[in-house]
Amino acid sequence: MIYMKEGEKIRKEEITSIPGEGVGIRLLIDANEEYGVVAYFLANEHGEEKNGVCVFTAGNLRKLACKEFEDGDRPLNIKLEGNVVYVQTTKGIKAYKILSPW
Repeated sequence: MIYMKEGEKIRKEEITSIPGEGVGIRLLIDANEEYGVVAYFLANEHGEEKNGVCVFTAGNLRKLACKEFEDGDRPLNIKLEGNVVYVQTTKGIKAYKILSPW
């Protein structure tokens, strides 16, 4: 989950989940006036992983899109420049252009 606090209001949105106990989590976050982006790494005690990136609107935390990475392709860094998300992973740098009707 990701949470946004605005005054007394708290908004939340689920990023993703993985079954199991003893889950390891790493979240990398960047934002600008229009968007918030989260690159995630989740792992459980069975060696299962989920890695990827999600894009949200900055104003109301509406999830626009998520992209799951291949196994073993873990995020190391994230940068949001305008409407382009750059994610450095263990397998290189990925760039995603945000296309949104809002």
